[in-house]
Amino acid sequence: MMDGASEQSRRVEGALGHISVMEREVVRLVTAQAVEQGRPLRCVDLTLGLAGHARAVAEILPAGSQVIGFDRDPAALERAKARMSEPGIEGIQTLFIQASFAEAEECLRARGMVPVDFVLFDLGLNSTQLDAGERGFSLMSSGPLDMRMDPEGGGVTAGDLLNTLDAERLADIFWLLGEERYSRRIARALVKGRPWQSTLEVAEAISRAVGGRKGAKIHPATRCFQALRMAVNDELGAIRAGLPAAGRILRAGGVMAVISFHSLEHRLVKTFFRAGARRCLCPEEQPVCTCRFEPIFRWEQRREQRPTAEETADNPRSRSAAMRWARRTDAPWREDAFAQWESSGILDDWQRLEAWCVRRSQ
Repeated sequence: MMDGASEQSRRVEGALGHISVMEREVVRLVTAQAVEQGRPLRCVDLTLGLAGHARAVAEILPAGSQVIGFDRDPAALERAKARMSEPGIEGIQTLFIQASFAEAEECLRARGMVPVDFVLFDLGLNSTQLDAGERGFSLMSSGPLDMRMDPEGGGVTAGDLLNTLDAERLADIFWLLGEERYSRRIARALVKGRPWQSTLEVAEAISRAVGGRKGAKIHPATRCFQALRMAVNDELGAIRAGLPAAGRILRAGGVMAVISFHSLEHRLVKTFFRAGARRCLCPEEQPVCTCRFEPIFRWEQRREQRPTAEETADNPRSRSAAMRWARRTDAPWREDAFAQWESSGILDDWQRLEAWCVRRSQ
């Protein structure tokens, strides 16, 4: 059970239009870490959002602890600052940085704030982003085809991709990042219907291309919008850089927790922890181990945690979430432990496609 302060935090969060996923599970992890270490902790939320997790964690930390939050979205960062300035977490030092989690290691080392005791990734969008038509994430209201986490930071928009890429490349994005089985049919329809100006007209065109909803649990355009958002913000590239970076800044005994939401993210997180928890890097055909590799992570709970039935009833958007976590050992970091993970088919395919898309849309 959560204490009264954390329950109040969730009520406030609900009033803001967003409820953090698996907040209780995150709080339990940090509580155990605080008890085990018996000292102030340095905790990093690499996907701060509206500070739901960060606020709940700050409420249970011992005085003198630090909570550091990263987010690419300047609007979300401002709301998070306001949330963390509310009474109830006196004695906790806070720092907010507008940056991608792929940049977190550099930012923290520059400030002398390494190592850290706890790192959290929540790879989902917050509900205010999903529901805000003007940001381009929503497929239920009309808005510009933007989808950039940082609209002021430049870069390719969803409109750039939809209006410039050929059908083959669009289909690759929908299939690779959205796992959309009608990717080819949808891509051909979108190329034929150009130019596109708004999210709603694109969502309707996708729905027509696949024959409407027909009782589906999700909107027919959901996977394509997910894929476009991930492509615009290079989310796979950020994961590729961010997970190893988080591992490098953890102290021995520190914990990394990752909440992911769809099968592509689930696979990447699981295989990352698996790579770091191996006991040998030698080729399988080699009969005797000569690598002297020590596991970098201790995967104390290999099976992912899922939201409770109570949580999914209160917050249906949590239904696809899964949390995996691992503890950093005192073994030295070795980049070669993750070489196979970084050259996985998913990441390599996306890196080639992303480079092609950026060149084409410029």
